[in-house]
Order: sequence, then C-alpha cells, then structure tokens
Amino acid sequence: MNKYIRKLGFRSSDEMEMKVTIKSIKYSWIYTMVFIAAWAVLAAIDTSEIPMVHISLILTAELLFLALQWFFTKKEIKDSKSKHSGIKHLTAKGKGKHSYEYIYEDEEGNKYIYEEVDVEE
Repeated sequence: MNKYIRKLGFRSSDEMEMKVTIKSIKYSWIYTMVFIAAWAVLAAIDTSEIPMVHISLILTAELLFLALQWFFTKKEIKDSKSKHSGIKHLTAKGKGKHSYEYIYEDEEGNKYIYEEVDVEE
C-alpha cells in the first residue's frame, strides 16, 4: 500500500516542508476567518439582521482550534514525559570525528548510551 501512496507523490515531509506547510495553513486560516467576518458584516448591512450562521461558524471554528491545540499540546507533553521519565541527566559526548552519543544517567547513577548520532558534513 505504501508503494502506491508514494507513486501518487505522497511522502513524509522534512522539517522545512513542515514549517512551510504550517505557515500556509495559518495564513489560509486567517484569510478564511477574515472572509467570513467580512461576509457577516456585509450580510448585516444588507439585511439589517445579525447573521447568526456566520458568527456561529467563526466562534465554533475558533473554539475547535483552541481545544485541539490545547489537547495536542497536553498529549505531546505527556508523551515526552513518559518517554524520558527515567532520565536524570543527559549529556552529549564526542565519539570521534564523525559521530557523538548522548549518555544519560538514571536515578541509580548508572550511565547508558541513549542515542548515537552521526555528524553530517
């Protein structure tokens, strides 16, 4: 299945692509909210009534955005804490010219290699 998805052009994005995607989503979100707000103002001027559909759409979208942001932030914090719960002290140590390793110390004072990383040139 993954082979067919990659043929369609879908692949995991790198850090730069994620940053560009997030910025694009933010600007499109702002545009959409401003457009709906302007539409609500024009509808209010035209009909002399309060456009409840427009206002409720803006309010529910904003509430959903804030709730999801809060939920995923809490989830990431929880995952991060559980992932690194036994780590007392984490240090980086050079391991030659082309790599280094992270060494952590647990609560008993034992030292372990947490992660070995190759240096990109």
